[in-house]
Amino acid sequence: MSNLLRKIYYSLRPEHRLLVRRLVYFPLDIFDRISGKRHPLQPPRGMIFTGRGDFIETGRHFVHLLKTHAELTSTSKVLDIGSGIGRLAVALTDVLSADGSYEGFDIVEIGIKWCQKNISSKYPNFTFTHLPARNHLYNLNTHTPSTSIRFPYQNDRFDIAVATSVFTHMLHDEVAHYLKEISRTLAPGGRAMLTFFCIDDHNRPYMNSAEIRFPHRHHKCYIMSEDVPEANVAYDLEEIQKLLHSAQLSLIHRIPGRWSGAPQFATSSEFQDTFFVRKILN
Repeated sequence: MSNLLRKIYYSLRPEHRLLVRRLVYFPLDIFDRISGKRHPLQPPRGMIFTGRGDFIETGRHFVHLLKTHAELTSTSKVLDIGSGIGRLAVALTDVLSADGSYEGFDIVEIGIKWCQKNISSKYPNFTFTHLPARNHLYNLNTHTPSTSIRFPYQNDRFDIAVATSVFTHMLHDEVAHYLKEISRTLAPGGRAMLTFFCIDDHNRPYMNSAEIRFPHRHHKCYIMSEDVPEANVAYDLEEIQKLLHSAQLSLIHRIPGRWSGAPQFATSSEFQDTFFVRKILN
């Protein structure tokens, strides 16, 4: 999607963007239903609001990353921040045993309802919660700020936390708050997989030609659109490191994303910059 089309698309209200997607993908959804080729736990294409790529394969790829860098096992207790419409959850149904558990939450209610009906009904150790918070990209139907959201889970509960394409749509103070909540709910030594649009010395020279551009400075981050600040948000590497440190999270591995077009990252397996962190032991 070009920057112009992306700006036009993001300028629509959340419910209107969803309607556009339902209309665009309606023929394919009809074909999928008739052909029977759709995975039994995959939602209709027109309902998916969590980014590009093959829904099932992307979820499986995230599971591979979690096994490789976050010590995911069949008995892990997993928290999915911004669980969307179940992309990671569906993939984890093939991994987690009855001794493991999955908790997902999202600010978009339609995704939560779909997951409760289609996933939780078959996998009782998979739970989905709607936490309404205001976001110009996803939810304008509440005035509750993300900075006031307390994750509805006990301290030290999870082995693994995941936030993919979450901080790419959140402003600085919101990210700081969510990271502290992640740290609070992770068990000591627990790990998290987090994605960002990260600007560093390697990709900074390519910012004016990147697939996604961030021409506006906003507090301690960069934004694509002043009209919809959360449409896409980027952070300097140094700022991400400060945010992690403040939340008592230490960086253990980073996979640079190819979004910037920097030649050295062109063959990266990840579009966004993917950070693996560990909760610091007290």
